[in-house]
Amino acid sequence: MNTSRNSFEKLIIEKLIDFGISRLEADEIVLKYLPVIHALNDTHDSARIQAERYYNAHQNNVNPTDWLEKIRDLKNDMLEEDTGSRSTSYLFKY
Repeated sequence: MNTSRNSFEKLIIEKLIDFGISRLEADEIVLKYLPVIHALNDTHDSARIQAERYYNAHQNNVNPTDWLEKIRDLKNDMLEEDTGSRSTSYLFKY
């Protein structure tokens, strides 16, 4: 297991274990989706909600590279539109 995780990533791992998977598998999921975790930089959702998000993505074989591309495209679309403040919750959907 990689021990260089930050404290929030460690919390996500702990919450993934609550889904009945091993610590090793939980760490592998966090490692797999680490670029997505960093790109979303979600400070609003709890570790449990984020663990569920990444667990579901893992179960559905979501490719992290594809997810990152979608995040970038959606963020670029937001920048091109002059709509003011709006929710970014759709960035969390893969």
